[in-house]
Amino acid sequence: MNRLFLLTLCLLTGVQATAQNRTIRGRVVDDGTGKPLVGVSIYVHKTERGVQSGTNGKFAFLAPKDAVTLQASTLPI
Repeated sequence: MNRLFLLTLCLLTGVQATAQNRTIRGRVVDDGTGKPLVGVSIYVHKTERGVQSGTNGKFAFLAPKDAVTLQASTLPI
């Protein structure tokens, strides 16, 4: 019985923690040519949450729901 309660508690905590985030998706391209930019760091302003764009310029990562500003850099996070 204790194990079932503990498992339920862990699952509910996990659901609540994910509910506080949202997935940010996008694609980084060159402004002039429209070609994808590879290895660009995209992250939430004033945090270390982020990711680098892939070979097609696309990226996706979890960010807090209240995040409003993204930053991009060619330097690693």
